[in-house]
Amino acid sequence: MSLEILSNTLRGNLRKEFIIKMKNRQIDTKLTKQVRIDTGLHQLLKIKSAKAGVPIKTLLEGYIAEGLKDETAQNSS
Repeated sequence: MSLEILSNTLRGNLRKEFIIKMKNRQIDTKLTKQVRIDTGLHQLLKIKSAKAGVPIKTLLEGYIAEGLKDETAQNSS
């Protein structure tokens, strides 16, 4: 096999791998997303969720929903 053919074959294989990886990145079937928050806020959420008896996720989703609802109401006024 000549060097040119080998080079083209490798280039083609790399291109195929790149396309496959890009397709895999674009397919997102998850219904949730991760969010990074400051450790201090996480600690406060942890304490509040323990006192309320609900998971952090539920508590945080409620806060986000309230904030977005308030923001939507202000924008429509």
